[in-house]
Amino acid sequence: MSSFLDSKGASRGVTLLEMLVVLAIISVAAIAFAAAAGGALSRGQASRQAEMLASAVRAARADAIAANRDIDVTFDARNGVYGAKGGRAVRLPPGLSMDFTGAAEIFDESGAGVLRIYADGSTSGALVKISSAREVNSVSVDWLTGAVRLTRERAP
Repeated sequence: MSSFLDSKGASRGVTLLEMLVVLAIISVAAIAFAAAAGGALSRGQASRQAEMLASAVRAARADAIAANRDIDVTFDARNGVYGAKGGRAVRLPPGLSMDFTGAAEIFDESGAGVLRIYADGSTSGALVKISSAREVNSVSVDWLTGAVRLTRERAP
């Protein structure tokens, strides 16, 4: 407290230069925090989209078993769109890309890849990767059991 008092005990206050230095430090800290938070949001977005895709495949598999009929889930990697035929299509947000690897003989008329889910719960099998600049999220669908597995890794 004595640093703010002169020899007579009167308050000196804070100089303009000291105030500007404090504001500059706060500004740099805020910019650093915003940059870190932005990266975390993009990572979170890629992970959320992969989780949504995995949930959509699991739901389509449950529907196929319950209705005792085959269901096709299409993946248009070029346009970043996927969805069950006859259902709502989901478009990936900007900054994310999709890569589909599945059975070579199953494609729809537009050339999009198709994951066929059979009435017994088995599938044609697929590997779908959703990528951002920082990470790759893989959703693999086992052809025999129809099990859906989600894995995450850092982008190269």
